[in-house]
This record gives sequence, C-alpha cells and structure tokens, in this order.
Amino acid sequence: MEYTNQKKPSEQMREVRVYAIISKGDTPKQINKETFEVPSQNDNGIYTITKNGGWKCTCPDFEKRHKDCKHIHSVKFYLEFNKKVKTENKGIVSEKQSCPYCKGVNTVGCGKRHTKSGQKQRYQCNDCNRKFIENKDYERYKGNSKTTSLILDLYFKGISL
Repeated sequence: MEYTNQKKPSEQMREVRVYAIISKGDTPKQINKETFEVPSQNDNGIYTITKNGGWKCTCPDFEKRHKDCKHIHSVKFYLEFNKKVKTENKGIVSEKQSCPYCKGVNTVGCGKRHTKSGQKQRYQCNDCNRKFIENKDYERYKGNSKTTSLILDLYFKGISL
C-alpha cells in the first residue's frame, strides 16, 4: 500500500482511513490463515475479511463496489507491518524508563496495571519513590503506543510501508 499521485482521491481516502483504524487500536484479528475480523468504525459490528484467492469483505462498501475497502486495506497493512517488524525487527528496542517526575533513570518494574486497553507496566523510581506507568502520554489510547507513534509518523511524513 503505497501512496502515489495516480490514485483517485477516493482510494487515497480509504488508505488514510486505514491509518485511523490501526492507530485507534482496532487491529485486525486473525481467525485463521485466510480469515480476519476488523471492528466497524460506525457501530459495534465486526466485518469479516477473507483472502481465499482474492480479498473479500462483508462490509457494505465492498459488497457494492467489489473493490478493496478500508477493512481489506487495514488487513494488508497489518500483515505488511508485522512482516517488516519480524524481519527488520527488531526495530523497536526496549529502553530503560525514566521517571516522568524527577527524570531519574534509576527505576525498577513494579507490577502491572490492568486497564480497559490491556496491561500496562508499572515502574517505581528509586530516587523519588514515586510510581508511574510506561508511556504516560499514551495512557488513554488503545493498542501499542510505539505502533501508534510509528503509524502517525509515517502518515505525517507521507511515507507508507
């Protein structure tokens, strides 16, 4: 999925919506080798995407146009992204958390916090004895904060995978 100037504005908008879907934390869920589920952005529904020979989606947009919809694009993007991360990787290196209060780096893990969006690692600063969670800037976002940052960075730079 690469941006080119030859694409129609409607196709470009579908690709932009893919970034919105993924950055919101609504990543495709793989059911089996050929089947994925993507949550609807408009209601509580779930659309099923299958790859058997060609891409198919159960959303009204695909059923009407018979062209790749934003859900199919999101699955393609998700698969490409996972493939790149696995091969190049390792790309995102775990770094020592610094304390957001005193900026000290003398921190230790201190359990996990269970939130609606999943578990968050908690830390304790040995300098000021305060506790904090990782990536506080992203605490209200679903999904992985590093993935969200990477996707937004790619979007604003006009680059695609």
